[in-house]
Amino acid sequence: MSFPKKIGIVGVGYVGLPLLMRFVDQGAIVVGYDTNQRLCEELNSGKSRIPDVPNEDLVKAISNKLASFSSNPISLSSCDVIVVCVPTPLGKNSDIDISLLKSAVDSISLVAPDQCLIINESTSYPGTLREIFSVTFKEKRRNSKFYLATAPERIDPGNSLPIEDIPRVVGGIDQESTDKAAEFYGLFFNKIHKVSTPEVAEVSKLLENTFRQVNISLVNELNDLCRDLGIDTREAIEAASTKPYGFMRFTPSAGIGGHCIPVDPEYLQFFARKSGKNMNMISAATSVNNSLAERITRRVTTRFGLTKVKSGIILGVAYKPNIPDCRDTPALAIKRSFQELGISIDWHDPLVMQWDDETSTEIGNGQWDFGLIVTGHDALDLKSIKQRCGVVFDLTGRFISDHEIVQI
Repeated sequence: MSFPKKIGIVGVGYVGLPLLMRFVDQGAIVVGYDTNQRLCEELNSGKSRIPDVPNEDLVKAISNKLASFSSNPISLSSCDVIVVCVPTPLGKNSDIDISLLKSAVDSISLVAPDQCLIINESTSYPGTLREIFSVTFKEKRRNSKFYLATAPERIDPGNSLPIEDIPRVVGGIDQESTDKAAEFYGLFFNKIHKVSTPEVAEVSKLLENTFRQVNISLVNELNDLCRDLGIDTREAIEAASTKPYGFMRFTPSAGIGGHCIPVDPEYLQFFARKSGKNMNMISAATSVNNSLAERITRRVTTRFGLTKVKSGIILGVAYKPNIPDCRDTPALAIKRSFQELGISIDWHDPLVMQWDDETSTEIGNGQWDFGLIVTGHDALDLKSIKQRCGVVFDLTGRFISDHEIVQI
């Protein structure tokens, strides 16, 4: 396809905004549409909420008239390509929630021009493009022609790998849609992998993160077993990693967190049950992960004796190192688990100022029976932490060379 005259991005958060900037970097004119009017106003003033998108880059894109943001869906009416990047979170009972996606499709179907290429990057269950996008457009725009494709997002906040070097999987509702979407992404990304159907693309995204969830849960359960038997789990993993084939390294941690790994397996499980099946491995892995906070609490309190522990501080509450993103962080369940035992728990994160309706505690302002490193940020002041905590426990293994810190 020829270079698009204008691209629309629906949803300008952790996925949509970096994608928008990639398009802009290559000279495309892009409008970001989001129902959050305040967010659009901030972005139009050059203020980014996403660490991977610096304010100065955003200001440059706006001043060069390559990027603009609007909370009015009519802004998409002149786009020849529209990419959907809205959140698809889990509900309170860990059930899937595609309400934002459905709403986005409804809005787009009313304003998208004829012959528009519409691509879904939002994670959802297999069949989403066919059952939601295609059906909606056929019902509301029966006399118009649209090209529909799925290209699951692969954004990894804080990862130094350039976005253009991440291969993109593309599957269209028909061959013409697949080809057009692949040609479009080929203008901005270095490697495109076309698949036969949108369902293959949708399953591929869920598989990527279900694979990680299962292996993270496996190694965390192994760690519990090894600790009880006096075996060094990390040394065993190091030994297994010497095998040049068939083994992929995962290490013990605080559990799964972020925008993908806790969520995507539930979408795959939903699809399985919708099809009359059950993914037993997902159920087992979820059960292990859900019990991890209690296991961690038990390890810490066993070290002291439960009645002797009065206070502690969680160190690092983001879901991964060196970013301020706290979505689905395992730190929350760990904090709650200690509080249920009557233990006073503060938290400190050099990158996160507000979390769980509280403000990050300054290390110099307190004294605690223990500190628990949940997220190993580079910016953690270990010297001050060790001075202020009776014992410092590390869930990350990052500080294994520091013999004053206890690995758990």
